[in-house]
Amino acid sequence: MGTIQIQNLNFHYPDMATAIFKNTTLKLDASWKLGLIGRNGRGKTTLLRLLLGQLTYDGQIITDQVFTYFPQKVIDTSLPFMTILQTDGQIDLGEEWLYITSGIMKKGDLVLVLSNSGNTREVNEAAKVAQKNNAKLVALTGFSKSPLAELCDLSIIVKNSNFVDNSRFVNSQFAMTYALDIITTMLLENDNYRVKMDQTIEMIMNNKLK
Repeated sequence: MGTIQIQNLNFHYPDMATAIFKNTTLKLDASWKLGLIGRNGRGKTTLLRLLLGQLTYDGQIITDQVFTYFPQKVIDTSLPFMTILQTDGQIDLGEEWLYITSGIMKKGDLVLVLSNSGNTREVNEAAKVAQKNNAKLVALTGFSKSPLAELCDLSIIVKNSNFVDNSRFVNSQFAMTYALDIITTMLLENDNYRVKMDQTIEMIMNNKLK
């Protein structure tokens, strides 16, 4: 088996002020089975495009390996992100997805944990993983006395149809969505967050138009 050697790799897109790779050096054995996990925009696809020779960079990439890119085919790009991942069973979003997402959290990150009952085992266990990584947890739930509420640093209690003896009472998921809209609106008053959102939207739209 061969190797993949990256030496002093520097790369950034023309419209980005921050470099995605800066003086990056590493050596990979081609016999390893590796998974590359990270947030959107952190360079996973960019690294593959660099290995494929599709982008111009500074530094050296030395390898005798042949790389192939198999992107997931998205039939309907208008669908929500999570729906796309689950389309036709291409990706099984079970407990593993929750743990992967919470596992990349770090100190300074804020995690919104949604659970109507606050008793969903998978959600609570994933929240514990994020907490061990020193992330702050905010619960969006219908019950103030639940394992999730006790686990989180802060709980936002939304109206729950179980509290009201009225069959016409709005579904509790609508209340959660409304609370999320309020939180999002408040966060976007911060210029830095709004810029990041605009960058994310632009990246998504650019990919849709390719």
